[in-house]
Amino acid sequence: MKKDDINKLVQYFTDSENGLGINYTSDQYAISKIRKVLLPEKEGLAGNTGGGYATHIADTDVSINSDADPNKYSRDKANALYQTGIEHLDKDPKSAREYLIAAAFLDHADAAFEIGRLCEADNDNATAFEYYSLAADNGSANAEYKIGYFYKTGKLGEPNPEMALIWYKKAANRGVAEAQRAIGRMFEEGDGVAKDAIIAKLWYLKTGDSFQ
Repeated sequence: MKKDDINKLVQYFTDSENGLGINYTSDQYAISKIRKVLLPEKEGLAGNTGGGYATHIADTDVSINSDADPNKYSRDKANALYQTGIEHLDKDPKSAREYLIAAAFLDHADAAFEIGRLCEADNDNATAFEYYSLAADNGSANAEYKIGYFYKTGKLGEPNPEMALIWYKKAANRGVAEAQRAIGRMFEEGDGVAKDAIIAKLWYLKTGDSFQ
C-alpha cells in the first residue's frame, strides 16, 4: 500500500461517519497506531496485510458520546476488538488473530499477550517475542515472565540467565507465581546465579511451594 493511500485511509477513519471517529488533531497517538497497523513493515509481524486490521478497528462498534475522552475511546475500542477476537478463537482462528492484532496495536496488553501465545504455539518464537514485548510495554506481568522464559531457555538463541533473572524478577515482584518459582529454581540449582538454598526457599515460599 502506498503512503498516499495510507494517508487517505487514515483520513477516512478519522471521519466520524465512517470509521474510528477520532479527532485528527487532538488524537495523533491513535492516528500513529493506525499508521503502524497499515505500514508494510508491520505486515511480517502481523502475519498478513495491514488493511484487514484497520478494517476491524473501524468495524468494531463502541458506543461513546461525542464529547468522550478520546483516550478512553481508544481503550474501549481495543477492549471491543479483544473480546471479539477471543470469541472467534475457536470458530474462526484467522479472523480472531486479526481482531487481536488490531487490539494489540491499540496497546491492549492482553491481546498482544494472546497473539504472542498463539505464535509461540506455532513455533514462531521471534514473532511471539515481539508481541510479548509489546504486551510487557503495556503492563502485562505475564508477558514479563514469558520474556524471562525466552531468555532462560534460549528460544531466540543462546540461553541468557542474567537477562532471564531480570525479567523474572519484574514479573515475580508483581505476583506471577511462575516467575517466583523460576527464580527459586535458579537459586536452588545455581543456574546462572550463585547457589543459595536460603534465597531459593524465600522465593518458593512466595508461591506456597515446599522446599526440601
